[in-house]
Amino acid sequence: MLRLVAILVLALAQPALAASPNEPITGTAKVLDGGTIEVTTKKDTVRLGLVGINAPGAAQQCMAKSRPWLCGAASSKHLAELIGRSQVTCKRAGINADGKPVALCVANGRDLSEQMVRDGWAAADPQQGRDYQTAEGRARRAKTGIWQ
Repeated sequence: MLRLVAILVLALAQPALAASPNEPITGTAKVLDGGTIEVTTKKDTVRLGLVGINAPGAAQQCMAKSRPWLCGAASSKHLAELIGRSQVTCKRAGINADGKPVALCVANGRDLSEQMVRDGWAAADPQQGRDYQTAEGRARRAKTGIWQ
């Protein structure tokens, strides 16, 4: 009888143990490029794009004063510096135009998407990044990051 009760308790607890899609994702982040991270939690690893931004791919080159430079590597490095060794907390925000899951991610008390745009290492996404367009305009005028 005790065994039956234990099985019933475990069976009923299963839905409560499953992670909710609305549950924040908190863990350590590995930067894949200036707009994509992998967050490793206690349970698994989740690949997420930063919502509202378009950042250069890790190997992408940009032109500055008619010369190519590795803007993708620089953007990736900047995101890694923003995160440092701190935990990242992400809240799922849907799917972007490329079909990639995106999230609003915070590290060290900062919205990583906003900070990447503000520092000039990403552009505001025209569909999902309207909140970041003012910051992009300032970065462009200051000729910082990818806008040099």
